[in-house]
Amino acid sequence: MEDNEVNDEEFMEIDDDCNGWDEDEDDDYEQFKEPILANHESNYTPKLTSGFQYNIISEGEVVARRQNIINEVKDVLGLEEDVVQKALIQHRFDKDTVIHNSLESSTKMDTDDAKDSIFDPDAESHLCLVCFCEYPKEEIIIAPCQHFLCKTCFYYYLSTAIKGGPQCVRTVCPITKCNEIISPNLIKKVVTQDDYKMYKKFYLLYFVDCCKAIKWCPAPG
Repeated sequence: MEDNEVNDEEFMEIDDDCNGWDEDEDDDYEQFKEPILANHESNYTPKLTSGFQYNIISEGEVVARRQNIINEVKDVLGLEEDVVQKALIQHRFDKDTVIHNSLESSTKMDTDDAKDSIFDPDAESHLCLVCFCEYPKEEIIIAPCQHFLCKTCFYYYLSTAIKGGPQCVRTVCPITKCNEIISPNLIKKVVTQDDYKMYKKFYLLYFVDCCKAIKWCPAPG
């Protein structure tokens, strides 16, 4: 489970369900701005469309709700957390679509154990498929899609993607024509703490904009 960093950021819960991102909404996850947070010392009351009820929830509660969705899908499908997170990211946290697609698929989604099937423990070196140099096996990372990448190439690839903005959440394997999303846990293992801190922020923003049940608090300050 990811570390939950609770701070003073606040969000509005306006529904009881999170069932994916509505593409007709005005918000575009690629154009995030800093959230407008509630000022505890202000008497300002956010005004929403008539008929909506809402609660103010913290960042920590948002992270917990995201983890609950991950756990629910993981329990239903019996898959590893990394596999579930990648599927939820791909389908904008529409858990019903993820479950339906997995149950309907004739080929079960790969688990992280599958990557070990092509790794030769006796080989002393492997070819990085990005820079095409040979590296000792200790310097090679095998992505879940079974592509071999040296730690240096993979680090710079992910670090550059994170610095590019919120779209980094949907970063895929760097190998041409491979559409495998890189899981948050693998990103955490490869990048620096500062990069991962930025990535976690973007991951939170992505989840909020995918989830119909949570919106940014419009209160000033």
